[in-house]
Amino acid sequence: MSEQEVFQAAVRIADLAARATYLDKACAGDADFRRRVEELLEAHARAGQKLNADLTTSFVKSSSESAEGTELLTPPVNPTQTQDHTPGSIEPDANLSFAATKTFMTPAGTGRKPGRDIGLVVAGRYTLVDVIGEGGMGSVYLAEQSEPVKRKVALKLIKDGKDSTAVLARFDAERQALALMDHPGIARVYDGGKTPTGQPFFVMELVQGVPITTYCDENKLDPKDRLELFVQVCRAVQHAHQKGIIHRDLKPGNILVTTVDGRPTPKVIDFGVAKAVDQRLTDISFIDEGAIVGTPAYMSPEQTDPTVVDIDTRTDVYALGVVLYELLTGLPPISPKEFRRGAILEMLRMVREVEPEHLSTKASSADALPNIAASRGLEPSQLLNFLRGDVDWIVLKALEKDRERRYESANGMATDIMRYLANEPVIARPPSRAYRLRKFVRRNRGAVASAAVVAVALLVGVIGITWQWREAVFQRKQAENNYRMAQEQRKVALDTIGQMITTIRADLSVKPNVQDVVQTLLRIANKNLDNIIQNPAVDISLNDTTRAVIHDYKARTFLGLGDTLSALAEFTKESEIFQAILDQAAEGPDKEVVKKNQVIVMNNLGYATLRTSSQADARKYFDRGVQLADSIRDKSAADYRNIRINLNTNLGIVTIDKNPLEAREYFLRALGLAEELEKNETETQGKPSDSVRNTLLKLNSLIGGTEFRLRHPKNAEDHFVKARALAEDLLKEKSKDTIRKHELASVRERFGDMLLRSNKPVPAAKEYTAAAALFKELADSDTMNVDTQADLARIRYSQGLAAEKTQDKPGATKYFQESLAIRENRPKLETETYAQKDLMVTLAHAGQHGKAVEWAGKVNDYNKKKNDAATFVDIANCYAICSTVVAATNEEKKAYVKNAIDALQLAVDAGYGDIVNLETEPDLDGIRDQDQFKLILTKLKAKLNQ
Repeated sequence: MSEQEVFQAAVRIADLAARATYLDKACAGDADFRRRVEELLEAHARAGQKLNADLTTSFVKSSSESAEGTELLTPPVNPTQTQDHTPGSIEPDANLSFAATKTFMTPAGTGRKPGRDIGLVVAGRYTLVDVIGEGGMGSVYLAEQSEPVKRKVALKLIKDGKDSTAVLARFDAERQALALMDHPGIARVYDGGKTPTGQPFFVMELVQGVPITTYCDENKLDPKDRLELFVQVCRAVQHAHQKGIIHRDLKPGNILVTTVDGRPTPKVIDFGVAKAVDQRLTDISFIDEGAIVGTPAYMSPEQTDPTVVDIDTRTDVYALGVVLYELLTGLPPISPKEFRRGAILEMLRMVREVEPEHLSTKASSADALPNIAASRGLEPSQLLNFLRGDVDWIVLKALEKDRERRYESANGMATDIMRYLANEPVIARPPSRAYRLRKFVRRNRGAVASAAVVAVALLVGVIGITWQWREAVFQRKQAENNYRMAQEQRKVALDTIGQMITTIRADLSVKPNVQDVVQTLLRIANKNLDNIIQNPAVDISLNDTTRAVIHDYKARTFLGLGDTLSALAEFTKESEIFQAILDQAAEGPDKEVVKKNQVIVMNNLGYATLRTSSQADARKYFDRGVQLADSIRDKSAADYRNIRINLNTNLGIVTIDKNPLEAREYFLRALGLAEELEKNETETQGKPSDSVRNTLLKLNSLIGGTEFRLRHPKNAEDHFVKARALAEDLLKEKSKDTIRKHELASVRERFGDMLLRSNKPVPAAKEYTAAAALFKELADSDTMNVDTQADLARIRYSQGLAAEKTQDKPGATKYFQESLAIRENRPKLETETYAQKDLMVTLAHAGQHGKAVEWAGKVNDYNKKKNDAATFVDIANCYAICSTVVAATNEEKKAYVKNAIDALQLAVDAGYGDIVNLETEPDLDGIRDQDQFKLILTKLKAKLNQ
């Protein structure tokens, strides 16, 4: 074996004693041979020490140091394995090439020094003037080209001795990668070939610039200027991606900034470890599977795992995120001090696991904050304010450990930055609930500790009670008396869990910034309910009514978690149990109680079905509830009236699109019952309860909308004014009550809808603005609450419609974009049809017609089975909106119009009867002058008048 082969094997043996044993055997007593090998090992060790120092500083100081440098890192080899140069391993000095440094330690005997080539003429026209950088594969020279034009260029020449197949392949791949690209933000390749001695070379554009971080600091660019400059970098990287090239080593030293015509122009350099996605860059093969590529501080988590072979463009997005983080805060996400402490494997672990701090948190904790802010032309407080909010989310989205959550492309990141710079809503949004929970706990240890005490107390109580259940079940076999005790213990446990769920949903859920804690506590409750109902030792003490109650608690828990489909399944199980009891129970007070419970379950089933299916399917449950309620004997009790109020209200909601007149009758019946309750409570208590007043305001709001559809605008306005006054009075009494804020916002939103359809966009906009302020306050106080986000998305959409009516196109675009950003990130989108319809029309208004039509197709395919009339109208709205933004002679416009008309005809065929809605719906303005549309209205009027 040669000394190089022995060195390559020995350097992989970390244990010094094992390495010495290996050298004893490999050198076979040849002292001189062993001395030379040990010199190589010493040089390797010195270079490793230099590497650790380099990791704590900026790796490339100027353009004269912009060498290639970054190669592959192979994981440590087990010293017991055969020490062959296997695929996936690399030459020893390349193991040091984690970061570009000006020079690497070169073991003796591996070739002459690059400086000796100064003055060499390559290919008869390139004279080597100076060494401007060195890397693992080759040296980069400043050269003067003599023909066909005279200019200074950068010439990359492979090192002597670096002629292995893998190195040659990588060298050639870099040249081919550069040759594929033609972008002002990427250094161009001019020429290539071999020297008379057979050394490959290629000639590149000479980039006389400095790293992007250095340029921005030296010129004191403010954060917005830095963002604009960074967008140019993203565009250059996107160009490489479009050519099928992934850089894999983006960092400030590989993004140099030059000045062109007085403007800063970034240039991406060093594609030495670039990867082609869908093509081969060279006929010579090299293998980097099982190897790790990149610079640790800028490496994506997937790059640190040698088993991941499907590296894609999102790895460059991550590196761009690191660069932007450093550009804005002056510091990388992971502290150089932390890297200094760790060996290579520890560094890689940190890249995979250490979450980046928020930008403002990172900057505020820096000792050099005043200097960092000064280099950005700001006061420290101004810099920290800038780093909060959208900018923070943009950077953190790029730095997601899970690449599925990152921007899909460099262009996506650039577009979001441009949205921010244009004061438009950004796509980046806070991460998942689980992630937020971890962050919440760190930020609010005191509050969470208090909540945890409550949860633990409840949980300990339930565990203790459950244990007592099991003991009681055992005793039941001995005596009936103990069995009754088990039933009492069971009741106490369920009451405890029920109170926990009620408290969480009614009280804790309205507190700001605790949605993650709410959901954690609900999951604890759900787990304990599962333990009770699935534990055989406990289950034998459960009667049917108790099992039904457990399913009811689980359903309400799932509603709190935003999982409507699971809630629907639990309500169904509860209903089946109650129905079985009713089928067998004798007439009497107990059966009357079960009837009331079953009516409540029917109401809940209808509500959950309305969220996940069609109005027709939901109405089946409400109708069954009415039939059962009619059979209840005591119709004077308050609980019976509340049941009928809810049923009539929901029946009106699912009827209004087909028959507004019938819907008004349901609402008026509910209002009459509510007014009876109001009168009784005033007589007995001095004033009506908050619950009754809240019911009255909801019904007045619903009746107002219905009166408008029946062409009674004055009646409609009277009801809305009354509802608004009730909501305002309730909020005045408890100004911080979240539920009351929501009710007032909802009333003002519905009032705005009526005014907009009455062609009064200015007063409508006033109502929308007031509603939007409340919805925004609620959404900001609880960013992970699905319903508050949906409310904000809906009101922004309505504001967009009002802006369109007043010819405020920029305002309309802004509102629609903000609505879209929220709706695209909505959880459970695939299972909730109403959320799909919302997204569909918002995409159309936001100009994303391809996606809008795609969602319209999905909704239409689903609705073919349901034949829901209102859904067909929503589909028509989507196509009508799309038809307004293409040329009048465009075939695409004709297709959109036809699809809209066809969908409306399907709606009418399915029984749609709200002609006023068709006459006033703003989304249908694009087809209102079509003869086919007018014909549909004429036929519908005739049908309704029969």
